[in-house]
Amino acid sequence: MPRSSSSRAQAKAWRLASRRIPPIQITNVLPGGSGVLTTTPRSPIEIPGLRDVNVSKYTSWHYSQVDDEVLKAQFRRCGTLTLEEGYDLEQLHEEQNFQFLVDGGVKVGVAKRFIRDIPKWAKEHVG
Repeated sequence: MPRSSSSRAQAKAWRLASRRIPPIQITNVLPGGSGVLTTTPRSPIEIPGLRDVNVSKYTSWHYSQVDDEVLKAQFRRCGTLTLEEGYDLEQLHEEQNFQFLVDGGVKVGVAKRFIRDIPKWAKEHVG
């Protein structure tokens, strides 16, 4: 069936227009985990006592909460990395950044728990 002159003109106009417009490339990227538990700033928490000692006590509490030796070692690693990086519990609580623990070889779930449980520990053990 022959094309009408108007459809041929439309096809020719489309071909010409498509030559002038560069193709658009769309790349969909989903954001990965940021290594931060929340984007809402945490209200400061005050934990009396020596900061490094509090980190050690907090770490000991965590590995008293699990029976598995692998998990105990993971929590010990959290405490070691925290002190190596110069963090204290108040800073960890405010920043909610677990990524430095993951980058240091700690499993994500353990790292999140280590950061998340600071207020619970402080309430139970400090006052």
